[in-house]
Amino acid sequence: MKLKFTKLHIVLEIISLAVLVGMIVHIILLWQGAPDTVAMHYGADGTADRMDSKGSMVFLPIMAAIIYGGITLVEFFPTAWNVPAVPEGKKTKMYSATRTMVILLKVEVVAAFWYIAGMMLTGKNLGGAFLPIELGLVFGTLVLYLVYVNRLKKREE
Repeated sequence: MKLKFTKLHIVLEIISLAVLVGMIVHIILLWQGAPDTVAMHYGADGTADRMDSKGSMVFLPIMAAIIYGGITLVEFFPTAWNVPAVPEGKKTKMYSATRTMVILLKVEVVAAFWYIAGMMLTGKNLGGAFLPIELGLVFGTLVLYLVYVNRLKKREE
């Protein structure tokens, strides 16, 4: 199934790419002033619990790029998504809504990587609110879109 990108999809794609590029540029700009050892893992309370050399921080943008690329690749195969069965004529709307959710989740995850990179480079803790906020964003997006897609499905039946 060939699914066209809506204007919203395009805007969200541009934002997600800008966030990824922004993170990489941010790391490059702050690299010289970063401490020699940076936090490499944070506990649930947002405090660093493992330190390593700043050179090991290179893996963060690599992981963000891999996740970005993986999610972007998945977007191009909508028939592989677990979308509820709907009449053939109504699939485009359902798949479009699901694609919006996937792209929005991509923005949220890549933005979280940027925030983490910034805290690592400045030697700061993430803060106790980071995990609940990030989980709230991701699961909030999932729940809102699952409700929306289910309502869309019921309306279409």
